Amino acid sequence: MKAKHLHPLAFVLDFYRQLKNMVAFALAILFFFHFAWWEWALLFLAMVVWSILSFWMKTYELTETELIYRSGVLERQVRHLPYHKIQNIHRKQWFFLQPFHLEDIAVDSGGEGGQEKSDFPLRCANVGSAGP
Repeated sequence: MKAKHLHPLAFVLDFYRQLKNMVAFALAILFFFHFAWWEWALLFLAMVVWSILSFWMKTYELTETELIYRSGVLERQVRHLPYHKIQNIHRKQWFFLQPFHLEDIAVDSGGEGGQEKSDFPLRCANVGSAGP
C-alpha cells in the first residue's frame, strides 16, 4: 500500500490543538513584549505555515506485516509497528466527524518510552467506504 496522508480535517483539529497550546506562550509574549499588529499577524502566519508543513509530513502506510508512521518537519521520524506487537487500538469519533465517516485512532504497542513513544496517533482516519 502506498503511504497516505491524513484527512484534511486532521489539519483543522491539529491546528486547534496547537492554538490551544500556544495561548500561554502568547500571553507571556503579550505581557513582556509590545508587538505591533503586523508582528502578531506574522507570528500567526508562521504558526499556520508550520501547521501545514507538519500536517503534510505526517503519513502512514499499512503493509502486509506492519504499520509505518512518518512525521516531523525538522527531525524526520519513521516508526514501524509490526502487527503482532499491537496491544490496543483506541477509537474516538467526535459528533462532527460522523458525517464524514472519520474517527481518531491511536494504536498502542505497549512499548517502553511512555505514551508518546508507544502510540501512533492517526487523527481523522477514514473508517467507512462512503467517506471522502
